[in-house]
Amino acid sequence: MYNAKNITDKIDSISFLKWMLFIFICLIPISALRDFTPANELRYISIADEAIRNGHWFMLTNNGEPYSDKPPFYFWLLMISKMITGEYHIWLLMMFSIIPALGCIYTMDKWCDKELEKGYRSIAPLLLITTGYFVGTAMVLRMDMLMVWFIILALREFYRMYTREGSFKRHQILFGIYILLGFYSKAFMGVLIPLMTSLVFLITKKEGKTFFRYWNWKVWSIVIGGIALWFVMVWVEAGSEYLYNLTVGQTVSRSVKVSVHKHPFYFYIIYLSYGVAPWTFLYVGNIIWGMKNKMFKSDLQKLFIIEILSTFVMLSCFGSKLAIYLVPIFPFMTYLSLMCMEKLQWNKWQAFAASFPGFVILLALPTYIVAARFMPEITSPLLMVCSILLTATGVLSIVMAWKNRNIKLTIVTFCSGFLITAFVAGFAMPKFNPQIGYGELCRKAQEKEKEWNVSGVTTLGVWRAQNMDVYFPDRLTVYSRHEADSLKNVNNSLLILDGRYKEEENIKSYIDGKEQVEILDGKYVLVRIQ
Repeated sequence: MYNAKNITDKIDSISFLKWMLFIFICLIPISALRDFTPANELRYISIADEAIRNGHWFMLTNNGEPYSDKPPFYFWLLMISKMITGEYHIWLLMMFSIIPALGCIYTMDKWCDKELEKGYRSIAPLLLITTGYFVGTAMVLRMDMLMVWFIILALREFYRMYTREGSFKRHQILFGIYILLGFYSKAFMGVLIPLMTSLVFLITKKEGKTFFRYWNWKVWSIVIGGIALWFVMVWVEAGSEYLYNLTVGQTVSRSVKVSVHKHPFYFYIIYLSYGVAPWTFLYVGNIIWGMKNKMFKSDLQKLFIIEILSTFVMLSCFGSKLAIYLVPIFPFMTYLSLMCMEKLQWNKWQAFAASFPGFVILLALPTYIVAARFMPEITSPLLMVCSILLTATGVLSIVMAWKNRNIKLTIVTFCSGFLITAFVAGFAMPKFNPQIGYGELCRKAQEKEKEWNVSGVTTLGVWRAQNMDVYFPDRLTVYSRHEADSLKNVNNSLLILDGRYKEEENIKSYIDGKEQVEILDGKYVLVRIQ
């Protein structure tokens, strides 16, 4: 018979770095073996590739159109990786998300070493990396995880200055650098969150007059100087119109006039319910309990709760709202929740909150069996193994919560099972890549392009096909489904047609009699246009 206490002791003895290595290994297959998604990931690569071809580092364009939505730092990473390796490798580009995610965990761990008992610090990486949008952000090619890491680093330097830990001069320089890098990653969000958090913290401590002691001329010189340098280089490369849209246009449209991502004030309240899933009850319940019982007494705990609340309120006041903007509060919610948990004895609420994820995945196996009967395309031995693992994980975590009454072991059981399942699921990715991205489609099209010796590639009715220029640079023409008549002007080209539209009269009459081949189980048709 196993002894829950002995198992807990063994888990507590596992070092933080071993848990980090375990997480990293579990995330590798699902990161390295999948295709780029057509919407954002392939678009970012297309933008980076276009910048390389045009010799630009500060002016970003997407299919020739100015792209001023995002700062350049993340695109520089993509460009440099292409210059070094000659290609865009998914396993390498994913490191720009996974490493910052692990960096967030590492920074939070070192920051909380005096506030959180070792046993709870050791499970914090598992808890955070299985938090909904945090792990989601870590598993896609986006710049947001970089922003989150730089925000955490900046706030830690602020806290070091406030507590007079180490060299004040060194910390203020790093404070400014991290804020600037946050800006270069996600524009003003990388500045506003540290600014608002530190200001509100000082006001609540009745030390508002000391604000400029931390946000002093050295910090502002780094931040404003770095931003000004970027703007000057943008003006040199792209001109005043692009610069105006990058600065005034983006700021006004996203915060005041709200031309994009418009949502009501309460949007983030609803989003939070699933953004930190499956730990919503655990995080929110523990933090509310901590506030109600006035548990947050140390300066670190106060800074954490202020970061959460001030960021939440600030973002809710903006007209433009994106779910991913709230991710910077999730690490603070995780660690603050654990600080409450270590002060609590087992109770029914804790057991429910910790075992809720187990109940959610309990029916993974029967659900998969039923789904596979109706959708044969998802049939896979590896997915069957994953469903078995999830169901077993659910059962064990429920047992740990209610029979053994061990909340810590419940969390470790669920998180470990979830990550092992992700590891196994990663090896199933190649089978589903044709449904995920355009890599396989474009490789087959490139083979036919050489065989037919055509000079261009044309797409008709293919979703987000403009980003295929990564595979067909300077020779791709894109038409929507309703522009079939434009094909009359196309010569010596390979046509990639969405197979759903091949029987439509205006399209069928055009491709009939032409050399063609169906690929990917008829999902697409390649047609030779002479």
